[in-house]
Amino acid sequence: MSDQTDSPSERAEVENPYRAPRDISTHVDLSRSQAPEIAGLWRRFLGRFIDELIVTTICWIILITILLRVPAMPDLSIENIIFLAAAGNALFVGFIGVLILAVNLLIFTALNFVLLKKYGQTIGKRICNTQIVLIEEATVPGIHVTLLIREGVVYLAAIFGALGSLLRLMDVLVIFGREHRCVHDHIAGTQVVRFRPSTVE
Repeated sequence: MSDQTDSPSERAEVENPYRAPRDISTHVDLSRSQAPEIAGLWRRFLGRFIDELIVTTICWIILITILLRVPAMPDLSIENIIFLAAAGNALFVGFIGVLILAVNLLIFTALNFVLLKKYGQTIGKRICNTQIVLIEEATVPGIHVTLLIREGVVYLAAIFGALGSLLRLMDVLVIFGREHRCVHDHIAGTQVVRFRPSTVE
C-alpha cells in the first residue's frame, strides 16, 4: 500500500505557525459595525424639546413686541390678545396661527441653517449629540431634505388645527417602531443617529 504525501508547499502551509492569517473578510458581515448607531428615544425627544422651546420663546417675544407696536391697534395689550384667543375669535386665532407658523419656520431656519447644512444637526441635536443622516448612504442630507421635506411636513401639519395636532401625534408615535423613525423621517428618507464626525464632508 502506497502512502499519499502532500506537496512541500501544502505541508509548509499546514506546519508553519508564523504564516500570515488568511483573508476571511469576505465571510464577515461588516455592515453592523459600520452602521451608525440609532439615537435613543430620550435623546430624540430632548433634542426636539430644546429646539421647540428656543424657537417658541423667541417667536412669542417677537410677536408680542410687534402686536403691541401696531399703530392700528394702540389699545391692544397682552391681556386683550389672551382674551381674543380665549374667546375663540376664528379670524384672530387663524391669523395668529398662520403668523406663528411662519415666524417659527423663519426662526428655526435662521438658527439651524448652518448646522443642518454641515452636520445634519439643530441646536437641540447638537446638545444631545445626535444628527440626521440619509437612511441609505448614512451621510448628511442636503438642506432641501432637512428643511423643505423633513421639517416642512411637521410645520405643514400645524396649519390644520386640531387635525394637524392629531397628525403630529401620529408622526411622533411612529418613532416607537423598530427603526425609531417618525413619519417625516420615512417621507424624507432620513434617520436620527448618534453624531459621527465621519459623516461630515
